[in-house]
Amino acid sequence: MTSISRSGKSSITHENIAFEKANIFSPEQYRGFLRDAAAVIYSAGVLLERDYKPLAQGKFEPSQVVALLRQRSRNPLDADPNNSTGYNALNRDGGEISFEYLN
Repeated sequence: MTSISRSGKSSITHENIAFEKANIFSPEQYRGFLRDAAAVIYSAGVLLERDYKPLAQGKFEPSQVVALLRQRSRNPLDADPNNSTGYNALNRDGGEISFEYLN
């Protein structure tokens, strides 16, 4: 089994899972991993459009929390469709792109 993500890392390890780094919008980076795949599960999503991960991991300064809370929240569904990090691009377009390279 191979897990492909932007970081190529995971907080878990398992002897039967290889963690590989690739960008869903750059099929040449993961084409080789799909070549002999018997099945593919595409699971990607955007929780928030701004950088919340340091907060979720407990790596932050109190001033960062205050600044983040003061920012106006954006609805990910209203994101720019041409922005490859936006909600629609990742959830819709990313799946379509990866599917094209299965054939």
